[in-house]
Amino acid sequence: DRSANRVRWEVVYPRGRSNGGATLELRVPRAVEVQLGTVSADIEVADVDVRRLQANAVSGSIAAAGRSAETALTTVSGGIRSQVQTPRLDLRAVSGGIQAGGGASGEVALETVSGSIKVDAGRVQRLSAEAVSGSLTVSAAGLAPGGKVTLQTVSGSIGLQLPRSVSAQLSVKTFSGDIQSDSGTVERPRYGPGRSLDAKLGGGDGDIAINAHSGSVRVGLGGR
Repeated sequence: DRSANRVRWEVVYPRGRSNGGATLELRVPRAVEVQLGTVSADIEVADVDVRRLQANAVSGSIAAAGRSAETALTTVSGGIRSQVQTPRLDLRAVSGGIQAGGGASGEVALETVSGSIKVDAGRVQRLSAEAVSGSLTVSAAGLAPGGKVTLQTVSGSIGLQLPRSVSAQLSVKTFSGDIQSDSGTVERPRYGPGRSLDAKLGGGDGDIAINAHSGSVRVGLGGR
């Protein structure tokens, strides 16, 4: 279907067939908005330079690379691998891991129910990552003034790497896991489980909050 400012593609299988060997290859001009959706099929996006990229796979993985002013990728059963250079990134998976790099910066949000998250971001204003059953491995080139980082797991470890020049208030809490940090002192309650750490990094004008219920936490400061 085609109109003056919109093109819509859809695969319709013959009656009685629920799947087949169809493959769509679409080349798009710069600065357009791309919206993709599949059921029982993978999505691969490469070398794009678009205004907005949105992809949703019900049973399949998503791999994306290029440039986009705004990026949102979602899977129900499958992993996500993003190498999109974007100031706004939102990745969500129900059953699958998430990997993100390639220049994601600004506002970054990552969430998975069953799977691990690994992200290597640039300078961020907001970064949130949450996993129910899986670990978080997060690094960022910097934190903008007043920026915020929020990391949370139910069953999994958390590793955060930031430059030594970062400026933020750091708060870490665990229920049944160790805490290791290049700054601050770990506190343990006199009675009961749990550990906590509160520290001021640099001028302390940002905010970093880490919470792991059943897993360890490691905060590294250095490099970049």
